[in-house]
Amino acid sequence: MKSALALLETEMCCSLQPLGPALLNAAKGCRGPAAALLRSAASGLGNGLPASDAWQLGVEEAMRESALARADADVVASLGTVLGASPAGDQRRHLRSAVERLSVQESEARDRQSTVGRLWGYAGVFSALALATLLL
Repeated sequence: MKSALALLETEMCCSLQPLGPALLNAAKGCRGPAAALLRSAASGLGNGLPASDAWQLGVEEAMRESALARADADVVASLGTVLGASPAGDQRRHLRSAVERLSVQESEARDRQSTVGRLWGYAGVFSALALATLLL
């Protein structure tokens, strides 16, 4: 998702593409749920939806296709109010902020995973010790 947002930033701020073509071009460089989000949002724009509604449609599509956490989806969804509705510099700032928030959430998820993994490891060792004690 982070790379999709970086591609979108490049298309919008460096190539100066309008939102619809920028979404489609960025989708070409992505796979999976991120590409689905961008394509769905571009399709919504093409069907006359406002940018914020089209973006929300894309976020919902990405959530259906992935295990995207609600907190991550909220970060991505928050972009809907600014994409296509503010100057390029402002959009760049919002896209970079979203990528940074996703990075922080990824780091926190890795820390939680590590902690839970250690807890399960300890639980397994203590369960084995308890079972051995009972059998003796």
